[in-house]
Amino acid sequence: MALDGLRSAMLISDLMTTALVTASPEDMVDATLYDMKLAMIRHLPVVDNRGHLVGIVSDRDVLLSLGTTSSQTVYLRDIMSRDVETVLEDASAEAGLEIMLEKRIGSLPVVGEEGQLLGVVTETDYLQVAFAMLKKQGEKSDDVWQE
Repeated sequence: MALDGLRSAMLISDLMTTALVTASPEDMVDATLYDMKLAMIRHLPVVDNRGHLVGIVSDRDVLLSLGTTSSQTVYLRDIMSRDVETVLEDASAEAGLEIMLEKRIGSLPVVGEEGQLLGVVTETDYLQVAFAMLKKQGEKSDDVWQE
């Protein structure tokens, strides 16, 4: 597929991860770090009891809070970012990447029209697309040299 065709055809829903690990604002930070390590993730969406996105925490947020506080009772509500950039699932993959590059963020929660969390798209998802495209291009180059 040509780059122009791929760019116009690929949607956020084609890239996003839907098997999510989430947390509640009332979760304690130390337990959250364990969950993030176990799931091998760097960004954790924080949702309310209705599944609506209310914030996000990064592994750096968690580690910083654990390193600067003497109390073990730090809750996610105290450290989460509340003003979260989001994207709709039917947005173009290009639009999602533009947001991530402009805002210099590594993950972008995907929400429905009412703010419910549907998935997450990360920089790794985009790197996988780039790798697949480069690999495919390399295979085409190999075919030319073999002729």
